[in-house]
Amino acid sequence: MKKSRSFPQLFPPLRFPSNCYIDLELLTVMDSRKQKQNNLVLYRRRMGFTQKQVARLLGHHDTSMVSHYEHSRALPPLMVALRLEIIYRVPVAFLFPVMYDELKLQIRELESSLAGAAQRPLF
Repeated sequence: MKKSRSFPQLFPPLRFPSNCYIDLELLTVMDSRKQKQNNLVLYRRRMGFTQKQVARLLGHHDTSMVSHYEHSRALPPLMVALRLEIIYRVPVAFLFPVMYDELKLQIRELESSLAGAAQRPLF
């Protein structure tokens, strides 16, 4: 019969305040939203391209920057974003929907604050 071995506890248990789980839930929701900052992987796979192929089409020597763009660790410059639009055959707004929606909301709020009483928004 085998005896179960218990390992000594190296660190004492952490004491959390009673409301710590609320912050944890909020953080989890924010992290999951942050992880989905763009649709580059979705459209690359839809086109059937590998990261290496996309890197070559962008004029890069390796896939590191494509990976950085896809994981939202780097934001592509305007020329690269336009090239991605051409490669994936979708508007840049589709590639970066979260950023697009946030910018659109900010601009619409500014428009409404700038509009006079007699002026109506165009759209």
